[in-house]
Amino acid sequence: MKNNSIFLFCLFFGLLFSRPVDLSDAEKAALNLVIERDNTDQIESIKNILIDEKDGTLFFYIVDFEPSGFALISADDSITPILGYSFINDFTPDNLPLQLEAFLDNVRAYIQYVIEQNISASEPITLMWENYLGDSFSRDRDLRSVDPLITANWNQGGAWNDMCPGNALVGCVAVAMGQVMYYWNHPVEGSGYTAYYDPDYGNIFADFGSTVYDFDNMQDNSATEASQLLLFHAGVAVHMDYGQNASGAYVCYSGLNAKIALRENFNYNQDITCASRNNFSDSEWADLLVQQLENGWPMIYRAYQDGGGAGHAWNVDGYDGDLFHCNWGWGGSSNGYFSLGSMGGFNQDQAAVINILPDGLEPPMALFDFEVDNYTVFFEDLSVIINSELISWDWDFGD
Repeated sequence: MKNNSIFLFCLFFGLLFSRPVDLSDAEKAALNLVIERDNTDQIESIKNILIDEKDGTLFFYIVDFEPSGFALISADDSITPILGYSFINDFTPDNLPLQLEAFLDNVRAYIQYVIEQNISASEPITLMWENYLGDSFSRDRDLRSVDPLITANWNQGGAWNDMCPGNALVGCVAVAMGQVMYYWNHPVEGSGYTAYYDPDYGNIFADFGSTVYDFDNMQDNSATEASQLLLFHAGVAVHMDYGQNASGAYVCYSGLNAKIALRENFNYNQDITCASRNNFSDSEWADLLVQQLENGWPMIYRAYQDGGGAGHAWNVDGYDGDLFHCNWGWGGSSNGYFSLGSMGGFNQDQAAVINILPDGLEPPMALFDFEVDNYTVFFEDLSVIINSELISWDWDFGD
């Protein structure tokens, strides 16, 4: 069973005039969503429906499921019907990951723009609404997918930041780095040394080359001394600007960043690089992310809020059709599948650190020809599996 938490679909615009979606249609769309996606039949009923609105503008409906979960249904039929959903987590506005809140702010801005400009619905969007509001609905089991690769549900506060100076927050960049390293159980030892001065906390330093990272004593959901040390060193490696309310660092391009730190201090592939969303078409970007995930390589993803707000980082570690699984680094809160496509003119400045794999670990390749007709072939599989991922192939076919 896949722990599919939250799904978020792309927003589109086009041809047919828009109109508000009433409460009964939102309820029907949510129930059809359950029929389509709840493969474990765990949703029993709808227990409540709230409205996300501001100054008289309705953005979406928040449909709460029993016993848990939610669906976000667009309040305007020029927008794709399903904005997001979870059959595991409840929607808690007072504890949303900052990354998700920024994403939803961009969704609201785009919906506001569509309404004000009276942008019409495209034919595909119209067909989606007709489908979700139809009286007969079937489950869609044909989507290609990779289940979430990362099992960690690490966080910035609580016990996770015990080794950070002054118990400052870990920082989203350090959490995203730490969760990738935990996935790979690498490195055992780091490389090099760095030090810098923080105006609030003084001199901060880390000797990576003399440190052993004890992955055997790290856990998915609880902080240990081993994971606290890894997160602290990840922050120091990017010269984290530590703070009690927010800790910030670069992911790509500027100064010391996650890409450089993983390569130079934590012994990751020299081919690790940053890819900018702006340099790809929608389909090319999706293909790039899918290829990384099918290789078993989780990524660090970066985006900014609409209007030049703060940047945010998280892990992209799986996909389901055209939706990508986001681990927000918020203690597991609201992890799920989201659209990383465009929203008209409200596309965030997105980038991804790709090719993140331990230095010296190459993709396996099977080089042999065979022809078997009506025979059973027996062989011993000596392949190496790390964290449920097949990392290297070693097949013994005997003499």
